[in-house]
Amino acid sequence: FRRELNPYHQLSVTGGCSYQAGPALSLDSRQLQSLAPGVFRNMPASLLLLNLRLNLLRLRAHEFSALRRLEKLLLNGNGLTDLPLDVFTGLEILQELELQDNELTELRLGVFAPLERLEVLQLQDNKLTQLPMDLFTPLRGLKKLSLAGNALVCVPMRQAQFDALNVVQPGFPCYGGPCYEGPPRCPCPDTTEFDYAEAGANGNAICRCKAGYTGPDGGPCTECPGDTYKETMGSA
Repeated sequence: FRRELNPYHQLSVTGGCSYQAGPALSLDSRQLQSLAPGVFRNMPASLLLLNLRLNLLRLRAHEFSALRRLEKLLLNGNGLTDLPLDVFTGLEILQELELQDNELTELRLGVFAPLERLEVLQLQDNKLTQLPMDLFTPLRGLKKLSLAGNALVCVPMRQAQFDALNVVQPGFPCYGGPCYEGPPRCPCPDTTEFDYAEAGANGNAICRCKAGYTGPDGGPCTECPGDTYKETMGSA
């Protein structure tokens, strides 16, 4: 049995969801697995907030294209593993996007391209290990980016954009090509060093604990305890 929201459901705008800026629609915690094509076609043009958090959604391209005045979209806690390339088409004035607490392992280059006015992007507590270069470049209005709780070593972003942001992520900005080509562009913490053999072409540095130190890849690393010593770099 598949729970799908379709155009024949009666949707109550502002029901149970308070949003000071204007009309809102709350559909959280409904065990929804999909949204039928056109389900939002007859929504009021003034709808500003859509709350779909804590469901079981799998999203399609152009899923929200009818909601052109939407300012805030909550998709956190859905177990999302993938975002189709055109899933956010039509959301040109969206200001806040919550994607935290999902199962995202990668993000396609261009998936955020329609969101030029986005100010807040929540991506914390996913399973991201690498990001494509220029992923965040289209987000010209971005003010806050949350990436904590992922396995990222650095953020592939132009230095000027990084410096202007409130980035919640233990890591460093890198830009200009793969980190293993030429001088390192993603500085590693003091107790770690680049593993050039493993550094990927996506711009994410592989920082491993130096000899004599132990800890997870990317740090923090601490000195080997007692009479022990590790002769090679790595997390062991």
